[in-house]
Amino acid sequence: MDDPEGYHPELQSDVRGVEDKLDLWLVAGAEKFRRDAELKHALLTVARHEQSRECLLLLESILDAPELMPRLLEVLRPAARKEDAELEQVPTGNTASQVSGNGAVKRRKAVER
Repeated sequence: MDDPEGYHPELQSDVRGVEDKLDLWLVAGAEKFRRDAELKHALLTVARHEQSRECLLLLESILDAPELMPRLLEVLRPAARKEDAELEQVPTGNTASQVSGNGAVKRRKAVER
């Protein structure tokens, strides 16, 4: 059996090398964020995925369509969407430490810094 037209085994190994480097980087990042269990889990999930590079490129596409992220959150992570709605109701001037137990506030404040 012959390889398909345009198939080059060296291209496959280059892509696998990028995937391997990316996966190691994601695992190292997960370790740095070990106190944030959700983020650590998310990074490890991407690292374990067979196409981690494509996962990150997909995330970029989602973020480039601002109306898409809230819709996806509503369907895929309803609890996270609820936290965002609660965050919108927090009066301005509150800090993450003043609103204890609300992970969304803590994450949002950390991102704002």
